[in-house]
Amino acid sequence: MQIELRKTVTATDIPLEIKELYHSSFPVEEQRPWADIEQRINSKDTEFSFYVLQHKTKNIGFITLWRLPQALYCEHLAIFPESRGGGYGEAVVRRVIEMAQSEKDGAVLPLVLEVELPEESEFARRRVGFYQRCGMQALTDFKYVQPGYTPELSPVDLMLMVSEPVDNPAEIAKTLHTVVYNRPDFNIE
Repeated sequence: MQIELRKTVTATDIPLEIKELYHSSFPVEEQRPWADIEQRINSKDTEFSFYVLQHKTKNIGFITLWRLPQALYCEHLAIFPESRGGGYGEAVVRRVIEMAQSEKDGAVLPLVLEVELPEESEFARRRVGFYQRCGMQALTDFKYVQPGYTPELSPVDLMLMVSEPVDNPAEIAKTLHTVVYNRPDFNIE
């Protein structure tokens, strides 16, 4: 299945329907403030990328990615409800895993993402299963907490998933807290 990842060059390039999908797909605690997304796109942040996903010129969703020293991190991925179940999400995840693998000269970088804990809900269990079918592995033995995006938001217990084995998940977590969340002093203890 051919999915096009159209990189957003300016925030005004994001269709309103994609912005609405972002806000309806994630709990508030898991949403980066939209103004921050726009600022990162408009400033040409080299670590952060926002892609509109298309199949045959139809918008089917979006994905946000961070290029980190030791991983390609998927911060958000959402497919429109009417496009779910058609294999689009799996095609996107497999394509992004390939992007991660070709990111560094000769080095295979993992794709890393955060998911809700499977014991939280049936939806969370299904999401973990979906990513496992795409080739991702859950780091069930590593306690991970997402810092709040803003001081008003509480931290969230989540789980990391990776496309390749990682030697030091704590190092990846520290990079996420420092680069993605701008919370270098965040401590999960």
